[in-house]
Amino acid sequence: MCDTFILLKYIKDNNIKKITVNADVDEINNGDNNTTPDKDNYYSMLCFKDLRIFAPHIITEIYISKKIENHQYIDALKYTTNVFCKNKETYKYYSQMKTAESVSSQHIGHHFPNLFYIKFHKRSITGDETDAPVFIQDKYDKGITFGTFDLFHYGHNNILTRCKHFCNYLYIGLSSDELNKRKGKNSIDDYEKRKEVIGTANYGDEIFKEESLELKNDYVLQTGAEILMMGDDWLGEFDWVSCDVLYMERTPNISTTLLKTIRNMTSNEL
Repeated sequence: MCDTFILLKYIKDNNIKKITVNADVDEINNGDNNTTPDKDNYYSMLCFKDLRIFAPHIITEIYISKKIENHQYIDALKYTTNVFCKNKETYKYYSQMKTAESVSSQHIGHHFPNLFYIKFHKRSITGDETDAPVFIQDKYDKGITFGTFDLFHYGHNNILTRCKHFCNYLYIGLSSDELNKRKGKNSIDDYEKRKEVIGTANYGDEIFKEESLELKNDYVLQTGAEILMMGDDWLGEFDWVSCDVLYMERTPNISTTLLKTIRNMTSNEL
């Protein structure tokens, strides 16, 4: 059982701001082909409920690549700030659980944390390429995101604000009017207007014109971005770029398409 007061004292004495748990590491190899449960790895998870009450400023994060089967730890997800899924299948499983109309007692319910799918870029380690077992402990230096951002709404605000949480310097690739036409989009606001709205609100540090969807990796390389961040409607589509990729939940019940529909209905009534 978690000794909350010991953990709280440790957090205070060491100025801890974030607790990260790799929920996949549930065994330790002893070097003799035998394994033993790594109980310390889960110790913090059992304290998440108490931390939510006594230290709500602490960010808690869990990284997973498979379903958590142990009910003792499923409950901990209710009190977690962020869950990072390391593959699409796990992300879809938990996102479906989150949006389920009826949730059983063993599931997570309405306290579900922020959900992300992160694809770590393959890095060269001693000559071999491997998916680096790393966490987002600190902010990336440079990040990049793309979008049309037509009829700017609070869903756009949520995405861009979240992007800033993960990097010190944010590049925003804003779709050109020509690109929007090729995508079959009829933007209400033109490029300059959309750029003015984003620039005035200081959502990013640098805004540039995106001319082609196929040039995503070129833009990543040109800017030196270490992470690409997109909404989860693009889930898995840009895993191939040469940097880490983070897909974030879209804000429910809002979209530019919805706003256009409302706008047209209003116009027809006048």
